Amino acid sequence: MDDVDRAISAALRKIAAPADLPARILAAERDQVRDEGKIVHGPWFTPARVLLAAAALIVAAFVFIGNWSQGQSFEQFRERVATRDAVNTIAGKAGLEMQDKRLSTLEEYLRSASAPAVADGFKAPADFAPVGCRTFRWRGMVYSMVCFYDDKGRGIHLFMARETLFHDRPGGVPTYAKVGGLETASWSKSGTSFVLVAAPGVEIQRAMESAQG
Repeated sequence: MDDVDRAISAALRKIAAPADLPARILAAERDQVRDEGKIVHGPWFTPARVLLAAAALIVAAFVFIGNWSQGQSFEQFRERVATRDAVNTIAGKAGLEMQDKRLSTLEEYLRSASAPAVADGFKAPADFAPVGCRTFRWRGMVYSMVCFYDDKGRGIHLFMARETLFHDRPGGVPTYAKVGGLETASWSKSGTSFVLVAAPGVEIQRAMESAQG
């Protein structure tokens, strides 16, 4: 949850429902039923309906904030980047916002975009060199991607998001899984959660062994 979300959550928690709200709702409903029994039809925004709508909005707001504060699903994030973003990048359908062979330049660009950059302890795998990066937005989160390619044109794609966004973020030891037909490695370090997605034909564990310090 970022600063804006925390501010909204704090503001909502300060809103206290009137102590007599249930009694007022019931009384208004009884008045409405009595009036309708006399075949007296007023506007749709009767006191009872206004109170009920207000109560429903307050409850819905607290439910939304409560669910959001629990964090996003890392598994869903991994599935998205592996089956959508990486696939589109490999197919040439997702362009890069910055192209450069210097990782430091790509990191600087991502930081200027308020997006996660490559954390300490990760370097370009052997036989691979950085080629570019870009940012994405999904479900209110901002995440980033750095692409590394070898001389055969095969790529690995490093996706990064702030680890506090996920309630089920991975640990510090990389875990491997095939998602949507592509090999992935996932881990968290230095406040960032990573998903490394390999193009077909790339040995991801070998790449990881040379990339992690």
